[in-house]
Amino acid sequence: MFKKVIVLYASQLYRAAFPLLLVPLIIGMLGTERYGLVSFFTMLIMLMGLLDAGISGTFIKLIATNKNQLVNFTRVVNLFLKVFCGFVVVAGILVFIFNNYADYIANDWLKTNLSNDETIICIKLTGVILALLYLRSYLQSFVNGMERQDLIAIWSMFYTTFFYGGSYLVLVYYSNTLIAFFTSLLALAIVDIIATAGGVAYVIMMQRKSLNEYHDNNDQAVHEIISFRSVIKFSLQLSGLSMIWVIASQVDKISLSTYTDLTSYTQYQIGAQLSTVVLTLAAPLSQLLLPRMSALVKEKDHTKFVELFSLSSIGYIVCLAPLVPYMYLYGGDLISLWLKNRELGFTVNEYAKWLVSAAFFAGMMNFVFILLYSTGQLKFHFYAYALYSALTIPLTVLIAKYFGPHWSCIFYFIQTLMFMLLWGGYCVHKEMTGYVRIIPLLTMLILMVSYVVFKITQSYELFSGNKFLYILCPPIINLVIICGFIYMFKNQFLTAIHNFKIKKW
Repeated sequence: MFKKVIVLYASQLYRAAFPLLLVPLIIGMLGTERYGLVSFFTMLIMLMGLLDAGISGTFIKLIATNKNQLVNFTRVVNLFLKVFCGFVVVAGILVFIFNNYADYIANDWLKTNLSNDETIICIKLTGVILALLYLRSYLQSFVNGMERQDLIAIWSMFYTTFFYGGSYLVLVYYSNTLIAFFTSLLALAIVDIIATAGGVAYVIMMQRKSLNEYHDNNDQAVHEIISFRSVIKFSLQLSGLSMIWVIASQVDKISLSTYTDLTSYTQYQIGAQLSTVVLTLAAPLSQLLLPRMSALVKEKDHTKFVELFSLSSIGYIVCLAPLVPYMYLYGGDLISLWLKNRELGFTVNEYAKWLVSAAFFAGMMNFVFILLYSTGQLKFHFYAYALYSALTIPLTVLIAKYFGPHWSCIFYFIQTLMFMLLWGGYCVHKEMTGYVRIIPLLTMLILMVSYVVFKITQSYELFSGNKFLYILCPPIINLVIICGFIYMFKNQFLTAIHNFKIKKW
């Protein structure tokens, strides 16, 4: 388990850091407005979650809870492959839509001064790439359900290298055009889905071999849940959440792509890309916890369930909470150093500091989702999130239209924080004893300590003689101080964690 965590976080750190090194170079090659089309493409990737309809998440749980029984595992595999045929049909429809409505997207949706012919070709290529990524995402859910996230992590490192490094080399040595850029992404998407399909075949063969060697009579028991009807029933709950989440998290970008020029939209998207680093660093926790905690619920292992959930959430807070005050005090200098453009850096940080803060609290809210998902209590979460989104989505559109990107990101931060405090706090208090008394206090303490440390280092201009040390040393100093504090009071923390209880167990 520990080795898998190390592999996952090494992969995520690489996937977060490598693009940050090359994005400024790609922007320099393409220009800000042409890179806006790339930003539009990344937004569409997020919107692909709408087409999944929660089925991938359903299979993660179904595979994780039935992978150790031969008969059940065989039925799950067969059902997974049948559903994949439906995904192929949807992918084909997606390609058809982008091919036939490329002119509408280029001229009526996007506000751009780019060549019309070039834009239309890139949009058609985008449709094929998105279809392949859609199929890849579904196939990965099988590997994730088998708790072989290490395979996904290793391949993701190669994929990230090829996505950014390969496309940059194409721009430098082949053709400095958007068409060449998107053609290279199409080639990578083809390789990606082949590699993912190979990973699925590998884990199926290895698991069947293992189960055949240790097959016993208990494997003959077949659970009623392994049916298409059961998958659809659970998917309807999960799909509602995933669809609303995708719309709610992307509606600001969709609105701004319509109501602002492509240059302003690109600046906002660069800030949003920095906020996704937070979610990228949190992703391994979801990949590990969703199948593992579902299995622990089935095994009724209360102690491991509470311990895993508590330590994971505390680790997330300790590592990522300092980013919130850091972006407010040092964000402009950090982004200026990254983009090699001081004016652009401080402009982007006007968006990034709010979006990064919102991403941190959204990551905390994700632990509530993990808790309810693993215990099979998504219904009320769906109702709450639907009500929340019904209020915030129209407001987000209006704010984007009349007040622009700056107020859009401020509103996104406020509504994310409020939903996490009100609904998230209620859910955790209802499900667990003691958790709500400790975690909010720990979060507030880390935020305040971090702010004080960063304010002191900034006020005294420590390390100001070297721009790299000026940016990198304050968070390192802050992390050492926080870890020292955690170490001093580790016995109290462990005692508090041991007192956490799941109320319904």
